[in-house]
Amino acid sequence: MRGGRNTASDPSRNGDNYVRLTNYIAQSLSVGMGQYVGQVISDSLFANIRGTLLSFLQNMVNQGLLGLLGGALPYSVICDTSNNSSSRVGLGYVQADVQVQFQAINDFFIINLEGGQTVQVAKQTLPNGQPGQ
Repeated sequence: MRGGRNTASDPSRNGDNYVRLTNYIAQSLSVGMGQYVGQVISDSLFANIRGTLLSFLQNMVNQGLLGLLGGALPYSVICDTSNNSSSRVGLGYVQADVQVQFQAINDFFIINLEGGQTVQVAKQTLPNGQPGQ
C-alpha cells in the first residue's frame, strides 16, 4: 500500500517528497553540469558554473518546486576561490557548494472551531489593516 512515507526515522525526511526532490535535483545537476568538465579553471568558469546553478534553482522556484518563505530565497550557491583552494584547483578539482531548503508538505490540517450561542467573536485585523471577515 502506498502511504507516501519511507523508512527514515527523521520526520523531515521520511516523506516521498524528500526523496523525489533530492533525486530530481541530483540527476538534473549530474546531466547539466557535465558541460564544464574539460574547461580551463578560471574566474569565468566559476561564474559560469555559479550562474547555471542559480538559474536552475530559480527556475525551480518559478515552477513552484521550491518556495519562498518570509521572502528569503530557499537556496545558496558558492563556487569561487573561497571554496576552491589553489592546491585543489591545481589538481583539476572544482567544487560548488549548493544548499537547497525544501518546502514542507501539508500532511495535517487542523481547524479549531468554537461555535454556540454564547461564543464571543473576537474582531480580527488583517495584515493590511483592514478588518477581517
